[in-house]
Amino acid sequence: MDKLSKLTKELFLFFDDDYMGLFHVIGIIEEDYFKFESCEELKKFTLDYTFKLLEAKFIKVGCLLDKGGFDEWKESPQEIIARIDQEWDGSRYESHGLPGLYGIWFDMTEQGKEESTVFNSSIM
Repeated sequence: MDKLSKLTKELFLFFDDDYMGLFHVIGIIEEDYFKFESCEELKKFTLDYTFKLLEAKFIKVGCLLDKGGFDEWKESPQEIIARIDQEWDGSRYESHGLPGLYGIWFDMTEQGKEESTVFNSSIM
């Protein structure tokens, strides 16, 4: 199994269980699967990968609500990626202080849950 398939399998398992913060996704990508020469390369990979998951309708992006629950961003995948890009540029990721990115969370869609079941059973 290639690294991208392993990453997808791991993330699908996390997404299926609970909401997952973008900062957590970044950590898994960087620490467990791919090494990047710069923060800019990590950012590009993460945004491209997130776009593919959004476009396939496997995940939703949004914010956690104070009293529990999830507030989904209703914009197009392109607009959501632009919003994440803007938040990323405003954060202090390189010093591992992720203020803007801590507010961005993912949730798996029903379609994503179905795909996760198929994907995980086919590669086990």
